[in-house]
Amino acid sequence: MRYLFTFLLLVLSSKASADQRSFEQAYAPIVVGNVKRFVPIEVLPSISRLVAIKETDNGYLIEWDEADGASFYYVEQLVNGVWQQVGNDVTGLSMAISGKSSNQFRVVACGRHGCSKQAVNQNVIANGDLQLSQFSLSKPEVTRGQGVVLSWKVHNASNVKIVGSNGSIYKNLAPSGSINILPSAFTNYTLITSGFGQTQSASQGVVVTEVRDKIQTPVTNYIEPLRNMGYDVIARSLLALPQGVMFSTHDEKVALVNKSGVVLWEKQLEGVAANMGNYDADTNKVFISVSKLDGAGQTCALDLNNAQNYSCLDTASSAISRPVVIELAPNSNSESSMPVKLVASVDMSGNLYVMDKQSLQLTHAVTKLPTQVTKQGVTANIAAVPNTSDLILRVSEREYASISITEAQTGCSGFLSCSQSLFSLFSDNSAADEQAAPKLKVTVNWIKEHKE
Repeated sequence: MRYLFTFLLLVLSSKASADQRSFEQAYAPIVVGNVKRFVPIEVLPSISRLVAIKETDNGYLIEWDEADGASFYYVEQLVNGVWQQVGNDVTGLSMAISGKSSNQFRVVACGRHGCSKQAVNQNVIANGDLQLSQFSLSKPEVTRGQGVVLSWKVHNASNVKIVGSNGSIYKNLAPSGSINILPSAFTNYTLITSGFGQTQSASQGVVVTEVRDKIQTPVTNYIEPLRNMGYDVIARSLLALPQGVMFSTHDEKVALVNKSGVVLWEKQLEGVAANMGNYDADTNKVFISVSKLDGAGQTCALDLNNAQNYSCLDTASSAISRPVVIELAPNSNSESSMPVKLVASVDMSGNLYVMDKQSLQLTHAVTKLPTQVTKQGVTANIAAVPNTSDLILRVSEREYASISITEAQTGCSGFLSCSQSLFSLFSDNSAADEQAAPKLKVTVNWIKEHKE
């Protein structure tokens, strides 16, 4: 015989006396085969746990937290070692008590079917304003399946609860304590506490990350995918080179793998190289841009034959667009007439850095690009027009711009002669003047909208 048990609340009138009040007996049906029977069940409110007390001129004002299933409350006071009822049929969550015979109170929650079995005497003496002094997480980020501990401490409160953005609610909490939670996705938890007309709240967010499954792939001569080798590859960083393929990873590494799938070298960076590098055949180096967690960045050069031959120039903000090689013509007053091949890099804030290809030292002063080409930040890769110092960059979702980089006119016959002139005029500051880098001029040639 198959037994089907369903529990539906059915109320039949049955009188029971408790504290001079009659309650209804709750019944639940039990279905056995084709026979339905009703059995009495207990349906009582939850226990009201927290009672806050504030002394007044004539006695006390007490407040308590709400009990689930309660429609009214009894209030009891401990007088001469005996609990005495001082209020009944209280439908709110507060009551004024006359006299100061005792500051020990407890609240009994009652509902349609009876009163809670036990009243818990957990008094809080409110001697000041409501204070929320702590609401913290044991750790702000967990992997799915891991737990985290929420801890709190409040003072002079009559109600404490925690509400999660995932719909979870923890209420009837003590003024101080902790709970273990197991979030399945990002969840923001808000502690809400109140007492005697005051309310305070605080929030903490928990980030939940997924455990990445390692994809098992057969070993072949193909260089991708590299995930089976433990690399979390940034797809747009893949750069084909004569030696193989260079790539960067989300955990701040760059590596070179040959065409047989053998890793030739691996280098730990100070940040993430979010884009592919730029290979320079003359120096056999790859120039990369690096963005760091602190908001700063770097432009770096890697020797493909020796990863330890590695140099970087710090940038004011994160660098995402890859460096390019330009040919910068000298100004009309320069002692040289030959253009020089230099490395140019632009950080997210639009600062232009021009460097020597070998040493990666600045050859010119850092220059701010015009605001009309950097208003949305510089994140897309920049293209250099071959054999020039012109750059093409993306300035918005549908707009592109062309800029020209030239040496600014100094009024001297070259940087060296300017330094020598200054040395003769101001001998006290000669060292600083000789080290002053020449300046650049950036001109916007055009800004055009890309139409499909």
